[in-house]
Amino acid sequence: MNLRTLATTVVATVAIVLSTCAATASATVVLGPDWNPYTSTIEATNESGHAVLTSAGVKVECSSSIVGKVETDGSGITAEGKLSSLTFKSCTNGNIVNVKKGGSLIFHTKGEGTGNGTVTSTGAEIEVTVKTIFGTLTCIYTTSSTDIGTLTGTDTTLSNATLDISATVSRTGGSELCGSTATWTGSYLISTPWALTVNDQDVEPIIKVDLAQDLPKFKENDVKEPTIEDDGSKIAWTLVKVEVSISSGGWSLENAATCSGIMVKAKGAVCKVKIKCLSKGDALLMLYVSYGKISTMRGMRMRCA
Repeated sequence: MNLRTLATTVVATVAIVLSTCAATASATVVLGPDWNPYTSTIEATNESGHAVLTSAGVKVECSSSIVGKVETDGSGITAEGKLSSLTFKSCTNGNIVNVKKGGSLIFHTKGEGTGNGTVTSTGAEIEVTVKTIFGTLTCIYTTSSTDIGTLTGTDTTLSNATLDISATVSRTGGSELCGSTATWTGSYLISTPWALTVNDQDVEPIIKVDLAQDLPKFKENDVKEPTIEDDGSKIAWTLVKVEVSISSGGWSLENAATCSGIMVKAKGAVCKVKIKCLSKGDALLMLYVSYGKISTMRGMRMRCA
């Protein structure tokens, strides 16, 4: 596909990505660019403008970034992670945000087969020092199973996944003049991996493409023959169509028509296609799949240099 940290409380937001994923009743899985379970580094930054936290009636805006890693993953396990780095820089009007604890996040799938989810945060503790009409105040906020926002996965954005935060976080320390809660909003872009989805492992197809890696590299006239198959799904799914969507350069795809309609999980079938780089440029390997009444797509970037 085109494949797509807050002041104070924003921390949770960031932790968000790290934690990545969990279903309310069944095992969930975080999938990366190759549509396989992803357990490597996750990085996110505020997408435009600033991450915004409103504390003691003061709007605090900062540039934010986070780095983390999925630490628990597997069948029947909720994928979670802790922040290894969280920064809030250049906050407005001399206000200061100090992350005392990053906490952890859990993602819940929406169960729509879209790769999207909602996010809760626990244990994120953020200290905010703000300048108010009462003087300088120190406010501490902590998340506790707090609903913080929505992750929109690559299957929907057709680009990098995004985090949209809109949350109310309780104050657990500091001046009473800070009020009982803080609110924060912000939009974050997950830059690493460049493709990310949150899925219910019990109901979402897990697709394996042996070409799979982040941005497979070709040279002119290179030919690769990836095999498309199931990678441990618990349901049957159909490979509806395979195609190459060309951004630039020239590409060819062979044998795609024979993949149409293959019941991959049910029959253990696989589909092998042949991709050739005709001239330098970028493209997407697009897979259209269906399961039950749901249709979705997957996309893998390819580059010929």
